[in-house]
Amino acid sequence: IGYYDNGAASPRILVIKGQVTNLSSAGKSGIRVFASLLDNTGKVMMEETVYVGNVVSGAKLKTESRESLEKALANPLGEHLVNMDVTPGKSVPFMVLFFDAPENIDSYKLEAKDTQ
Repeated sequence: IGYYDNGAASPRILVIKGQVTNLSSAGKSGIRVFASLLDNTGKVMMEETVYVGNVVSGAKLKTESRESLEKALANPLGEHLVNMDVTPGKSVPFMVLFFDAPENIDSYKLEAKDTQ
């Protein structure tokens, strides 16, 4: 799901939330989501990378600084270690924030990769 919000860090934040499911037959750790914003020609406008298992609340989004929010989404093991040894079939939530997102976004692309 993608939507716009505003907060102390930026008046226009594109928030993308979702779930990553381990479809392999082995446990995975350090799963990251690579997100790209695309214009109507498919050209990449902005890119962000986050570790799964890190989601900030709406209240924090409204009040925290950009640095604080980026730090919260950069925990390689995720909140409560949910991004460590993700078993086959298990899903883990993620959140990507694009601060000062451009207005002419046509679409976005997401790709999940593990570090192992």
